[in-house]
Amino acid sequence: MTRRVTNVALAVLLAGVVTATWFLRPSGKAGAEAPVGLPVRRAVAQGDAASQGPAAAGGSAPLMEFTRDGIAGMITEAVERVVRPGRACVALRQLGDGRWACILADGPGRYYDLDAGLSTDDFPGLDAQGFAPPPAPITRTTSIYRSVAKRAMSFDVGRGDRVIVLVCPREQWPGLELRWPPAESRSVEQGSDGG
Repeated sequence: MTRRVTNVALAVLLAGVVTATWFLRPSGKAGAEAPVGLPVRRAVAQGDAASQGPAAAGGSAPLMEFTRDGIAGMITEAVERVVRPGRACVALRQLGDGRWACILADGPGRYYDLDAGLSTDDFPGLDAQGFAPPPAPITRTTSIYRSVAKRAMSFDVGRGDRVIVLVCPREQWPGLELRWPPAESRSVEQGSDGG
């Protein structure tokens, strides 16, 4: 009898540990870290803009900052359900009422998939960093990421929302310098006007 009670107690204890581990694992909620090597949103201290380069000091092509907070975190979690946890990250930019989301997902080669009305001319450095239009199998994959992201962010093209999908091997992420379109870009002006 005591052996049975001991076994039941151990089973309950093990179930509790497994459950606690499951619920306490990092989930991408506020406070979780962005993938190593990518710029992470942080507060800019007074006089700190000059130390972040020309974009932060009022330059025209701001650096993409990947985060797991807010809507970017919701999009990241949704895309990670498709690609696997830890294999995607999202940068978000507010333009007027519109939101532009850039999804960076792990995959073979460097590919970009831009929303209609956007071009590589709008994104400084994509060509220089070796990103190219995706072949058919990768296009199907980026289309899935885009669809999942649009659902997660309650996408509204009329508001000026846009989704950009970049595919790149995860081990190459730390070397990337990804920038949003310059403020004076035609696509940014159209996006902030709602399309």
